[in-house]
Amino acid sequence: MKALHITFAALFAAALIAAPAFAQTPEPAAPASTEASSSPAAAATGQPSAEDMQKMMELSKLNENHKLLAELAGTWSYTVKM
Repeated sequence: MKALHITFAALFAAALIAAPAFAQTPEPAAPASTEASSSPAAAATGQPSAEDMQKMMELSKLNENHKLLAELAGTWSYTVKM
């Protein structure tokens, strides 16, 4: 029984020693955007600039991708088996 405890203790110690070898290294932070539309004041408060808001509003409009998805709109019925 004592040999079993020693074996488990050795495996546990080996796992603790080897664990850092499998740790992921953090990726370097992405460089800040160099666009003229992003002001340092807006970045400091976390609020988008007016120009950024305009871009977001333009991107949120319906486009041809929504037309493709509209074909799938409706009521669906399905059977699930577990």
